[in-house]
Amino acid sequence: MATDRLCLCINVRNNAPSQYANYNFNSFALVNGLQVGVNEDGIYTLDDAENDHGSEIYAFFETVTTDFGIKNAKRMRKGYVGYEASGNLILKVKADDEIERTYLLKPVKKGQLQHKAIVPLGRDLKGTYFMYRLENKDGCDFSLDSLEVLPVILSMGR
Repeated sequence: MATDRLCLCINVRNNAPSQYANYNFNSFALVNGLQVGVNEDGIYTLDDAENDHGSEIYAFFETVTTDFGIKNAKRMRKGYVGYEASGNLILKVKADDEIERTYLLKPVKKGQLQHKAIVPLGRDLKGTYFMYRLENKDGCDFSLDSLEVLPVILSMGR
């Protein structure tokens, strides 16, 4: 049984790709409203488990590295994250593949209700290229609705 697989999926409604690493399935499907994963050992339902054979399920969402179409260096002042979660999340922001900051997001609304968090990103986070990563803590369930940031564009000499 392989454990180093990389599975690529595409949502045919909006052409949005998803990538699953180290997930022991070679196929996914939605059958009569039930999500299933398939490998050499059989077909497994995916929606009805709180953990993976006793282990917490680690999940994350990562953006591509971007300069936002702006060549100048930037500082990030605030981030707005629209999400729902059953526990705490971690937001990581990386600038120019060097500087990384980590922020803890605690759900404001109980019961996995959709809401928006404002994240003060700090004035010392400066760079040209940025990448954002949202990951679960302690295996909590989460869903990301939106991720917005407010860059402050610096002059070329800064």
